[in-house]
Amino acid sequence: MKRALRALTATITAVLLLSGCLGNNPSVAATVGTSPYISETQLTTMANALAEFTGERNFSRSQTLYLLLIGKIASDASGNPTIGTYVNTAAIAQLKAAPDLAALVSNPKAELFLDDLLASQLLMEAANSDAAVVPAMQAASMEQEVIVHPRYGSWNPQQLAFDGNGSLSRPASEVLR
Repeated sequence: MKRALRALTATITAVLLLSGCLGNNPSVAATVGTSPYISETQLTTMANALAEFTGERNFSRSQTLYLLLIGKIASDASGNPTIGTYVNTAAIAQLKAAPDLAALVSNPKAELFLDDLLASQLLMEAANSDAAVVPAMQAASMEQEVIVHPRYGSWNPQQLAFDGNGSLSRPASEVLR
């Protein structure tokens, strides 16, 4: 009986370690606040839309997620006077009307997260000209709990970036504590 129990325990542990999904929903790429923000499938679709638009064969899912998270945080914090000066519905509408973005704006693959992508563009441009933008975004990022799938690392609100290179699995020493 003990031998069977040990074998079962070893099998379950191995499956959990190899699945890389210990404690995480494998289909959610990121959660912002208390709600899932983007699924892995949606992230792939958006990365493909960006690849088509930029002409890059393999637009990185990690890079896509980063852009979308920056835009989502900015959009959610548009009530902040500093962020709201640059990221607002009028500015996003103006970007959508830009002729050089027409192919992306009209791509149905980009539709669901287009506003967040454009918000990230507005924010990055603003950060180059207004020193108050980065601290406002850091504060907004700390207020909103951002959790990313382990394959992307973790979200660092102070750096407004991913920490680590990401991994599907946690080290065995961490899991077996």
